[in-house]
Amino acid sequence: MSSGFYWAAEAGAGFETPGGPVKLILSPSIGFASKSWDTGIGYEHFIQQGFNFGTATIRVAYGL
Repeated sequence: MSSGFYWAAEAGAGFETPGGPVKLILSPSIGFASKSWDTGIGYEHFIQQGFNFGTATIRVAYGL
């Protein structure tokens, strides 16, 4: 694993149970990874007809 900054973008669908509506999920993020550590920030946006909300995320990880 090389060190450096990175960015990522993900898209997907979220399903509620039982039988709830399907949500579109969009998730961009940026971060920095070294040999052992990975830190980043991101945002997840949930889109449903007439209802939108989002969450901010912070990631700190250590690889063994």
